[in-house]
Amino acid sequence: MRHNRDVKRFNRTSEHLKAMMNNMAAALFLHERIETTLPKAKELRRVAEKLITLGKKGSLHARRMAFASLKDRTLVKRLFDEIAPRYSDRNGGYTRIIKTGMRRGDSAPLSIIELVEEKVAEKKKPARKRTKKAAKPEASVSAKAKKSEKPDEKKAEAAKEVEEQKTEDAVKVEGADEAAEASAPAEAPEEEKAEVAEDASSEEPKEEKADEAADETAPVEVSEEKTKAVEDAPSKEEPESGQEKNEATTSEPSAATEQDDNSKKEDR
Repeated sequence: MRHNRDVKRFNRTSEHLKAMMNNMAAALFLHERIETTLPKAKELRRVAEKLITLGKKGSLHARRMAFASLKDRTLVKRLFDEIAPRYSDRNGGYTRIIKTGMRRGDSAPLSIIELVEEKVAEKKKPARKRTKKAAKPEASVSAKAKKSEKPDEKKAEAAKEVEEQKTEDAVKVEGADEAAEASAPAEAPEEEKAEVAEDASSEEPKEEKADEAADETAPVEVSEEKTKAVEDAPSKEEPESGQEKNEATTSEPSAATEQDDNSKKEDR
């Protein structure tokens, strides 16, 4: 019984079936596109993709296994040097089957099997930008509208929101600077008033002290003037007493001369 035997034999012996699959794989690698029946194309896909996987390994043992099935050195070289490197980033799915219709005569389903030429689209995760939490959207915006928005529009909106937040922050900073500048001149006059009051309070005791000192020095000056006047008075009288002394001295010798004259007369 034929239980769990998925391989289709196409009413051929194992040697014939194996040779047929190897020949079809060689034709596929040579032309990269062949037309055959749909069941044969599906069986060929298994063989061809296993050979491409050997070509991706690139070892000597893999080359010998590929040569055992292809029986052609030029095809093995092409498989390892040209075809296999195309699918270095692809894990399986190297061939494509396209149905073309029914064959005239026996109505067998025909199809085209070919090698995939498109490169694998690299799926790169978008870089997440750490931005501040934007304001909550309005309740009127529905969930369907959000899903329908394109990613480019979302990015543009996020960039606009970030710019708006930056401008708001800049305006706030400017307003704070202006308020500080406006409050600075109002504080300055208060400080100046305090300094003037301190200077006035310090000058009042100085003036009082100066008045007291002037009052103390005034009588002293009067006394000095009086002492000078008293000292000058005897000095003026002294010359007069000297003159009297001179007159006395001159008068005394005159008296002595008179006495001498009198005595001389008596002697005579």
